[in-house]
Amino acid sequence: MGHFLAQGKSVLVTSQTQKALSVLKEKVAPGLQNLCVSVLDDSNVDMEKSIDGITSYMAQTTSFEVKREMEALCQERKEIISELAAVRKKLFAIINQECNCIVYNGEETSPSAAAAYVQENSESLSYIPGSVQLYEPLPLSFTELTELYRSNNTISAQDEAEFEHDIPDPAELMSPEEFEQKCNALDFARARLNTISENNHWQIQNLVAEHKILVDGTFGQFVVEYPSAQAVEQLKQYVSTFSKIEPWMQYCAVDGRKGGTYKELWTRLIEQIETTCAYAEKLVAKKFGKEIVILNAEPEFYNAMHQLQDKYSQGGKIGKLALFLNKQLEVALNGATINGQKPQNAEDCNLILCVLEMKSMREQCASYWNDLIAKHGVPMFQELDRDDPERVAANYIPLIQRYLEWFSNEYEVLTMRMAEVGLPF
Repeated sequence: MGHFLAQGKSVLVTSQTQKALSVLKEKVAPGLQNLCVSVLDDSNVDMEKSIDGITSYMAQTTSFEVKREMEALCQERKEIISELAAVRKKLFAIINQECNCIVYNGEETSPSAAAAYVQENSESLSYIPGSVQLYEPLPLSFTELTELYRSNNTISAQDEAEFEHDIPDPAELMSPEEFEQKCNALDFARARLNTISENNHWQIQNLVAEHKILVDGTFGQFVVEYPSAQAVEQLKQYVSTFSKIEPWMQYCAVDGRKGGTYKELWTRLIEQIETTCAYAEKLVAKKFGKEIVILNAEPEFYNAMHQLQDKYSQGGKIGKLALFLNKQLEVALNGATINGQKPQNAEDCNLILCVLEMKSMREQCASYWNDLIAKHGVPMFQELDRDDPERVAANYIPLIQRYLEWFSNEYEVLTMRMAEVGLPF
């Protein structure tokens, strides 16, 4: 009906009942329903609805819009017809090819015979890689195909592995400057290996093909596989936290591992250095502007100065009678000077006692230092600094603390980093 209407014709549909025509009208496309008028109705209602629909459509649309829609539908119809023709042509070609013989090397083979051959030899022919392009001729001539099969004996497995790789993108290749840096780094690494070998009397072989390093020495022989760059960098970062490892550091780490009294001795040294530094800092303010000279180095001089301080604190004067009755007072007066004069009051005595206490603390600190550190090649305590040796010794405290707790805090870290790069331990 739509086809006839598109050609400008009128279509008459007959039916025995009015209901059948109503059902047919509902099945017609919505755009054509207003053009269908029933002539069997007793009233003109259907005619009026058709006229109203046609009038409404003409009032809402212009001739330009109708023409544009008509052209669009016409173009869509042409495309559908063209696609339909292409599909029919392809179907015809497929059906035709099923009947044509396959020509290979000048010989014709029917499709059914070729399919049967492939089915029978599916296991031996399954080596063809990738997907096979349909309806395409063989890309090689018979001579080229013969040369290809002959290459199975002339090309090595290494050559085949190289053929599988594509030509690299020039943008992905390193620049000449970067390549030179890599070469310099490689030369430096080789020189470093040679130096290590000579210094330790080792034999180190870099097995490039096997990606391994063979180390042979007095300790035996072991092989290290090439580690990842990240593992090597992490080990280097950890090792870089150490300065030169001196003998006393090794003894400190061993004593820290033993624990008990061995570890306690180092702890005493740390506490003595800290106590001496704190006391020396307080004494600086008291001694400021004063020159104190200790003339008596005997042990009893300390007690004598205490007695002199007590005498001054009680408000007593140091007369000839007091000196005659207490010889220790004379020892104290003649044993030290402040700015060239004998102690005149209790404050002077207290300052001299502080200096003596400072001397005693330094002697105790020197005893610990010389027994634990100085005997391993480090300068004696008195040689660290002429005036304040405890301040120089205090710089060693972080190192002492680190090596004293190294086994409990860092041993597992080191072994883990060594295991990651394949080094035995």
